[in-house]
Amino acid sequence: MYTPLPIRIFYVDSDSEHAKRVADQLASSSDPIEVTLYGEVSRALDDLANIRPDAMVMDLQTALAVASKLTHVVASACPDLCLVLRATRLDDPHIAEAMKLGATAVLAEPVEAEALLRVLHAPAPASSFQGTSRGIPSALLVTLHCASGSDGVLCFKAAGQAIGTIGIEAGQPIHASVGNLVGVEAVRVILSWPEAEVRWILGHTGCGRTIVGSWEGLLARPPGHANEHESNLSDGGLALVHPEVIEKLSRLSQTPDILGAFLLRHAQIVMGRCVSALKHELVDRALSRLAHVHHDLESMSGAQEGQEIQATCGDLRLVLDGIGPRALGFQVGVVVRQASPVCKSLRRLIRQIDRSFHRAQNRNGSVRAVA
Repeated sequence: MYTPLPIRIFYVDSDSEHAKRVADQLASSSDPIEVTLYGEVSRALDDLANIRPDAMVMDLQTALAVASKLTHVVASACPDLCLVLRATRLDDPHIAEAMKLGATAVLAEPVEAEALLRVLHAPAPASSFQGTSRGIPSALLVTLHCASGSDGVLCFKAAGQAIGTIGIEAGQPIHASVGNLVGVEAVRVILSWPEAEVRWILGHTGCGRTIVGSWEGLLARPPGHANEHESNLSDGGLALVHPEVIEKLSRLSQTPDILGAFLLRHAQIVMGRCVSALKHELVDRALSRLAHVHHDLESMSGAQEGQEIQATCGDLRLVLDGIGPRALGFQVGVVVRQASPVCKSLRRLIRQIDRSFHRAQNRNGSVRAVA
């Protein structure tokens, strides 16, 4: 009878009680696992070349303190080692450091045995979806990891040493970062790099959401596509919107007391206009952030569709609501002056646009696939 070889793990943790608890949980699993506990990293590195474990788990800060020795020993003795790093906070700088160390996965403290087992059973780093932007288009790498329902971070290192990250949770992109840019803008910059080293780091980071909507919608518009407010109707997103919906939105933007009216998709403005006294860039940013909040509220248990969200700033009021089938990710954002007469009828006007969208969809059959 075939007996599988045990999975050998070096677990480095100065907190012996926590380390032993995780080791006991792993030992009670159905998999044959051998865990060796270390209170300090130097001893573990000394044993690494002789024993050659399958995985090593250690704190990110500890790994950074011995970075040069760690990377040298791993490269020379255990190039296929699954290096799992723990961290109390998994923000963008920590993810970038984990990439430099060659981490296979990052896990939030306190580490749970179940999360560690998921990492150990994931495809080996050499067989997961990663490569270079020249060898595999970056957008395809994002697609592969999203389509496979992965949890982790795609890390891109450009030729100029800039590092960009795209966080994916349950197959959906939730956050991206490069330099001072976050969200969709960061994704566009990353995907525009002609060359980049790419590394996939497993793990549920729990980072804050800066991207809303599906990965299909995120990749629908090409990198560098600007927010043209009077966008043409051949745009991949607008192709799903019917002419009467565009017409009603246009009439809404010309209604007295309305300072701006916009159509958004996946929290990004695709068309619309505002009065010259308002800066398009600021309106873009404000409505996009409001759209993220609206999306999260709708996703909460018990939240109902068709409920707008509002924000006020000085004498301005911003109102945002979803329109059309929710799967398509469209929203209408309106800017009005506080206490203006049109405020009382604004919800009714937006609901009229929503009904037009649904009627047009019903005439043309079921909801078309997202572009």
